[in-house]
Amino acid sequence: MSTYNDASLIYYPSGYKASKAYSLKPTDGSGDLTFTRASTATRVNESGLIESVATGVPRIDYTGGGCGKLLLEPQRTNSQIYSQDFTNATYIKDAGITVTSTNNTSPSGALDATKISVTNSGRIYSNVASNTWCTSVFLKAGTFAYFELAGKKIDLNLGTMVGGTIEDYGNGWYRVTGIATTTRPFQIIAYPNSSYATHTTSGDYFIWCVQSELSATYPTSYIPTTSTAVTRVADSASKSGISSLIGQTEGTIYLEGDIQKHNESGFYVTISNGATINTAIYAYQPSNGNLQVLVRKSGNPDATLTITSANWTAGFNKLAIAYTSTTAEVFINGVSKGTTSFVSAPACSKFTIGSRPDAVGTLVGTGGYNQTLLFKTRLTNAQLAALTTL
Repeated sequence: MSTYNDASLIYYPSGYKASKAYSLKPTDGSGDLTFTRASTATRVNESGLIESVATGVPRIDYTGGGCGKLLLEPQRTNSQIYSQDFTNATYIKDAGITVTSTNNTSPSGALDATKISVTNSGRIYSNVASNTWCTSVFLKAGTFAYFELAGKKIDLNLGTMVGGTIEDYGNGWYRVTGIATTTRPFQIIAYPNSSYATHTTSGDYFIWCVQSELSATYPTSYIPTTSTAVTRVADSASKSGISSLIGQTEGTIYLEGDIQKHNESGFYVTISNGATINTAIYAYQPSNGNLQVLVRKSGNPDATLTITSANWTAGFNKLAIAYTSTTAEVFINGVSKGTTSFVSAPACSKFTIGSRPDAVGTLVGTGGYNQTLLFKTRLTNAQLAALTTL
């Protein structure tokens, strides 16, 4: 698209190193993003396998296949100790269960999954303090393909889960997630058939990695543990001191990526003065699942445009904010979602992806970011429709 020639900054997930995510434009490096994460983390690599990424290195993630996406997530803790070692005494097993380690190739590509052989009841669980937990586990069917996690029924033959979420990781592996207020955030019960009834049947299945995240409303990437809980620190990506690349009296901000309707507040893309959100233009999701675009100057909430949760779809989206000195219009997936007016545009010098601009790494808009662009002009509506059409 010729419109790309007019962009002042283009970030596309490609080149990176520790503390740096390279932008395609400007070519002199002046638009390269500063990246931070003060811990290791995991990603899905080009081969579809889960692997560890070093401290401070951006994660280009290939979950679901296709092109790589910059993965940004908030700080989270996996409170389930010995997350991969089901022989450990932290896991309580019903009589008749046999645990065989290193029995099957896991989603990491290593021979480190565990085989669970069952006679009679197929229950494994761990006890913790009562709280609301978001627990996920990787499962693969053997002769048993029906399970309950957090009281939610799972059918691995169909790849479905009632009341929870299920993700296909290939080679028969699924990551299943359930949320419950309980002292047993991890409790798997296995069944031989879809009746989910008490049985005396023998069989087996495979399991890999448990993650329990306290008071979370959605799961994040896998955090391995051994004898203690482990925290993955938040990701952040931004670039300061680029007022020359940001339109000061008119411009366009473009974002392409995986935007979910999480019940947690999050920022997705922002231009600001770097010191506060009170002088900024940004796309934000409050905890109610709406999207909001705000224009603020010197602390005054000059304009807010709310796109209700019924008027956009969770998942892959293309979003553009086109502004002049007194108006802003928002396009999502080829459609104008409305306009708003304000007194004058704020003076901005910082570009931030996926977090609050004055405190990078907080209120992270979790997701995979495919592409972001800045223009120093307000694109026409025809250009905006073309740019954002899926």
